[in-house]
Amino acid sequence: MILNYIKIALRFFKHNLIYSLINLIGLTFGLTCSIICLLHINYEFSFDMFHSNYKNIYRLVDGNPNDKEYWAKMSAPLPVVLKENFPEVIEYVRVARFSYSPEVVVKSGNSSFLENNILLVDPSFLKVFDFKLTQGDVNKVLSSPQSALITQSNVKKYFGNENTLGKVININDRFNYTITGIIEDAPFNSHLEFDFLISFENLNEIYGEGHLTSWGQLNWWAYVLLADNKRNNFESSITNFLRKEHDVNSNVYLQPLKDIHFQGNRGNQKASYSMVYIYVFSAIAISVLFIACINFINFINALSGKRLKEVSLRKTFGANRSNIILQFITESVIMSLTALMIAFVIVYYVLPVFNSILNNNITLGFINQRHILITGLLAVLVGIISGAYISFYMASFSITNILKGITTKSYQNLTFSHILIIAQFAISSILIIFSTQIFKQLAYIGKMDVGFNKESVVSMPIYGKQLGNKIEVFKKEVAQISTVINVSTSRFIPGFPNENTTLNWQGKPEGRFWFYRIHSDADFLETMDFEFIEGSIDELKQLPEGEVRYIVNEKVLKITGWDTGYKKFLDDVEIGGVIKNFNFQSVHKDIAPLVIKVINKRNYNQVFIRISPNNTSETISKIKGRFNQIFPDIPFEYNFLDDQLRRLYKAEYNASKVVNFISLISILIALFGVFALISLKVKERTKEIAIRKVLGVSLKSLFYLLTKSFNKLLLLGCLISWPIAFYIIRSWLRNFSYKIPISFIDFALTALAILLVIQIVISTQIMRVYRSNLASKLRHE
Repeated sequence: MILNYIKIALRFFKHNLIYSLINLIGLTFGLTCSIICLLHINYEFSFDMFHSNYKNIYRLVDGNPNDKEYWAKMSAPLPVVLKENFPEVIEYVRVARFSYSPEVVVKSGNSSFLENNILLVDPSFLKVFDFKLTQGDVNKVLSSPQSALITQSNVKKYFGNENTLGKVININDRFNYTITGIIEDAPFNSHLEFDFLISFENLNEIYGEGHLTSWGQLNWWAYVLLADNKRNNFESSITNFLRKEHDVNSNVYLQPLKDIHFQGNRGNQKASYSMVYIYVFSAIAISVLFIACINFINFINALSGKRLKEVSLRKTFGANRSNIILQFITESVIMSLTALMIAFVIVYYVLPVFNSILNNNITLGFINQRHILITGLLAVLVGIISGAYISFYMASFSITNILKGITTKSYQNLTFSHILIIAQFAISSILIIFSTQIFKQLAYIGKMDVGFNKESVVSMPIYGKQLGNKIEVFKKEVAQISTVINVSTSRFIPGFPNENTTLNWQGKPEGRFWFYRIHSDADFLETMDFEFIEGSIDELKQLPEGEVRYIVNEKVLKITGWDTGYKKFLDDVEIGGVIKNFNFQSVHKDIAPLVIKVINKRNYNQVFIRISPNNTSETISKIKGRFNQIFPDIPFEYNFLDDQLRRLYKAEYNASKVVNFISLISILIALFGVFALISLKVKERTKEIAIRKVLGVSLKSLFYLLTKSFNKLLLLGCLISWPIAFYIIRSWLRNFSYKIPISFIDFALTALAILLVIQIVISTQIMRVYRSNLASKLRHE
């Protein structure tokens, strides 16, 4: 019996090939988009969960009582003391970047490269985390301060096909390390990224004496591996213990390893991923699938009107109600399962493109058997629901009513079909409105005044041993280029602050107050074009070598309660000026109190050059020539500052691309549905159109007659979408401290655009029928 139903279904698809293909394509597109969104969500949730002990691994974070954020870095002795005094701590590991600066120079033989992922780690790193060695002894590879691990992908880059173990690398022309092991590359879904691992015991040698034992330097990440079910007792005891035993005024909390990827703490190793986008992608997956399912149901409903005679014949020859219901359900399930199989094939080939857009490494492996089962059941459920609805409806008619033709009118008046069309237009409208608002917010971020001039600024790292006055020489040489406006140095890249500190001042109230601190020369303030409220750049340029001044922003005055900061002191350092607030972080966050530590001729390793916007490539070429003359052993690499700042909004740009694409797919699916439904509607009313044409009804009147019902449904769908879209957009914009106003003009324009596109689709079908030989249609009646 089932085989017979399948044969009938295939025969029906063949006889209605165009409409069946449109239906299949729409559902396939919807399933494809939903599967891709599901893969992306699973990928984001998979971060750091490949570690076998991920449920018991926590990062220590410091709570700031003055805001709702946490500082992700701790002092070096903290985890050591915790393990010594708390049996709950099985193991700890400390992690630090090799340098305050983002990049360092690594040499091997005659080859040198700039690297930005060199970490200092304790030997326990390989015990706490499940990063696997491919060569070397896990108990010995980091036992010596001069030992280093290299990732598998970097072996060939540095050593070719030679034996790697025992080779020596040099970092920044100062430190030599011996390769004692090769480690697998960190997976894409790891918040820890590294190219080399070096013993944490080198901290004092690299950063200066005392850092390993200093409680005041909160610049290193610390992790603890706890025994099962010991978090609550341990966490509640840490703060009191530190205050009582070590006089450390910290509020230490435990951050689960699996939560690090989603929590945007200050000092994170890697940019966090907002849970907002998990909700966005989840909503998109459900919405597009819902649109496709609505289309699918409406298609079947529309086509079923052509099968009333088939139903009457089946009933005449003895088919009962259940036979008819099962037949329609079989056809729908075949269609939905076919769409699902095609969708998986498309996903397989589309994923590389999706990965390149989002810079991810998502594979079908992120869908497990449970997901496949759920997806398959969902496809079957869609088929059953869509088939059952129309089959129950058609099976309810008697043969007499079908032959009398009284079902046509009642079928056309089905309110359920109208509700589905309204829902389809509403969801499409929401997606399009949301995508336009993302675009406008990103455009606003790109053009907003961040408090300094980010345009036409080139940044480049310079590292090496005994640079002496070479950086000052380089500054003078580059300054002589006619298209160079200003040259400066700093240990900070705008948008990426990496140092947080507490400071004292006269009259300071109880409690800790956090300040961001950056280091630069006086020229940096001029290069960035900061606006001074008190003090001047000229005064700072005259500072003797080695003398220090603080430059503070307006937020510092608010924290300290000062009316003026000029000539006052923070931690015994004189304040040499006050500048207007500027966005030194992303615009997701409010402006925080900032201190700029100005010391001239300090050989900071990040050079900033403001150039003329004209002849950019020629200017870069001249800068490179002078760079290679003065630093022949250092690779020349540069970035434009505005490009670096744009990376702060990677998640938003990626979401914008995906939402735009999905919005396009959703409107295409909706257009498929409108095209097929209007085609069927026009075909059903061909006789009526012919009679009206013979009677002299104009094309305009005919167009209005056939489209008014669709237009009402479309406008109603758009109106329903507006409050929902407003709520979604407002929730998303809460992620930004600086945001665009929500304009209902955009909502109206979206509705107008959808209406216009729908009219074009409908008009093509009406024109085709109107211009055909309608007399022949009447001749057959």
